[in-house]
Amino acid sequence: MKSQWEKESKIFEKMRHPNVVAIYDAFICENLFYIVLERAWGNLCNWINVKKPIQEGIVREIARQLLFAIHFIHTHGVVHRDITIYNTLVFHGPKTKGAIFKISDFGISKEFADPWEEKICHTNIAHPCFIPPELISKEYGYTNPRTDLYHLGLILLYALKGNLFFNKSMSQEEIRKQIIDGVPRQTAEKIRTPLGKFISILLRRRSEYRFSSPLEAWDKLKTKYV
Repeated sequence: MKSQWEKESKIFEKMRHPNVVAIYDAFICENLFYIVLERAWGNLCNWINVKKPIQEGIVREIARQLLFAIHFIHTHGVVHRDITIYNTLVFHGPKTKGAIFKISDFGISKEFADPWEEKICHTNIAHPCFIPPELISKEYGYTNPRTDLYHLGLILLYALKGNLFFNKSMSQEEIRKQIIDGVPRQTAEKIRTPLGKFISILLRRRSEYRFSSPLEAWDKLKTKYV
């Protein structure tokens, strides 16, 4: 546990970016581990539930901010592996610019040496409703940088639809079957807008068929899928 706490706090310390939650301190007190972070309004799930329906322009802004954050994380040799609507936090920005979205929780993040490595980590851990297809593949399962793009696709789909196509009341087997069957991608395709098409690419079951990087995804979003 101490090793895991130290790993997360060290990763947080080097992640200084406008769209990554800032760490102020980390310490042990009476055998308890503390990480002191900047205070948010709430998480993205709360924010979407208050603001929905979310207009496509705002969903694009969420995509832009989180893509830049993911790019920054990857360029520092880390794949997050657990970006969800629950650990993406919302902060009040300038009134003229709206909310600021920041990625938090590096508890199961994995450092890597080669950003193009296809199989970074085989640890079979993920939020029950945010399991990427590659983690439950027949090859035992793995995650890589493009896993973070799949998670972003689920976040954007939630922002547009106001809910996930599956929930915690479903069994793990039911959720996994829908993921393997490509239900998230199919749901995005049914939106039938350029943004829906963009999200469907993020949600492709084979990671190699998604965008190659956050910057490529952003370039396509701002030029092709408008």
